[in-house]
Amino acid sequence: MTFQIGDTWFGKNGTTYEGMQATIDDITSRYVQVSFSPGFDDGEGVSFGKPLGKRHFAQHFAPAYQLTIFDI
Repeated sequence: MTFQIGDTWFGKNGTTYEGMQATIDDITSRYVQVSFSPGFDDGEGVSFGKPLGKRHFAQHFAPAYQLTIFDI
């Protein structure tokens, strides 16, 4: 899995991050630092600088938006 700064990933359906967008701000050897939109804590705005392990990030986010039957 390749991560690049500035990429936007989308929360997978059925996870805590469903319906959220995560923009990659920084990458280290073990972590991906992201900003969430809408904000993770209160559902509004953007939450900056949340570090997530690369494996956790890949399990809960996808590089493409996943459509559901409600999006059609």
